[in-house]
Amino acid sequence: MENSSYFVASKHRLSTFFSLIFRSPTSYHPLLASAVSKLIMQDPGNRLLLGKDEKSVRQLIRMLNSDNRHSVEQACSSLSNLAGNLHSELLIKCDIMQPIEHVLRSPSPEDLVSVLQVVVTLAFGSDTVAQKMLSKDIMKSLEILFGHKNPEVQRLALLAVGNLAFCRENHNILVTSENLRELLMRLTATPEPRVNKAAARALAILGENESLRRAIKGRQVPKTGIRILSLDGGGMKGLATVQILQEIERGTGKRMHELFDLICGTSTGGIFASALGIKLMSSDQLEEIYRNLGNHMALHKESLFINTVYIVVVHFVYSVPCFDFVGKVVFSEPVQKKNEAATWKHKLDQLYKSSSQSFRVVAKGSKV
Repeated sequence: MENSSYFVASKHRLSTFFSLIFRSPTSYHPLLASAVSKLIMQDPGNRLLLGKDEKSVRQLIRMLNSDNRHSVEQACSSLSNLAGNLHSELLIKCDIMQPIEHVLRSPSPEDLVSVLQVVVTLAFGSDTVAQKMLSKDIMKSLEILFGHKNPEVQRLALLAVGNLAFCRENHNILVTSENLRELLMRLTATPEPRVNKAAARALAILGENESLRRAIKGRQVPKTGIRILSLDGGGMKGLATVQILQEIERGTGKRMHELFDLICGTSTGGIFASALGIKLMSSDQLEEIYRNLGNHMALHKESLFINTVYIVVVHFVYSVPCFDFVGKVVFSEPVQKKNEAATWKHKLDQLYKSSSQSFRVVAKGSKV
């Protein structure tokens, strides 16, 4: 346990070790549970290895049924690590929710904290997983835990509901629950900071902004409304956006984050929004960054493309002196070599038309 590199140095296969641990239900022993937790936590390779073995994952999930509190805690630690590393769908497939529902009825605060950490991580994994997790029994258990004596149990239960509500389908179900709304509003008034912040977060995710404002006695939105700056994308046209922002700042004498309550954007506009709203940059600073990046790119033309895939940075390299150069280099197709497709689109087209090859396109997303 103290030297996880032993397995690398001695060329031992961890699959043999996991097979030994997960050979039978006797692996509920707390020492074995600790060993598994530490190996999974310390080495991404171990998580990948275990994530490929459905039988071992099922055995790890069965550890949640152990009567030993330490075994449950270590099993939850292992499962949280797996859930946070793109194995959430496998855990759902292996019926993790059944033992979770059982532990959520436990009288032990320690067991509840451990299993709620798994629920919070799982619910944040993807919309598909969150949708499969939501059930009447789960929501009933979480709502009961809102009133638990342990503030950490309350906080984690509220975080779990908030994460479940990120999924649009779940959101549409939860937002219609009057009981849930009342519980959350009541908890925003609790003197425990951890709990009222988690309750406010859940209300905000559900879109109950006015209810949240009243609950925390926030100031009313002025009659002028919320001032929103929305920035378009459009590649090279982003230079025009920068120039308009410069004129607004010169005319008002204020920065964008001082003029607007919300700054949002798409593509190039999203990069602008991050720079103006998070980094609190001025529009002149934006132009200076693009100028420097443009000059840097002029010296390194060959590094603009890697295997015909555009580097993200080319999205926001705009400057007046090198405008023409950037436009030609960044937004033009690379020269096609003999017997080779020039772009990924051409390659995909060739692959599609080929009768000797087949392909599968997979799109996988996650929350930001």
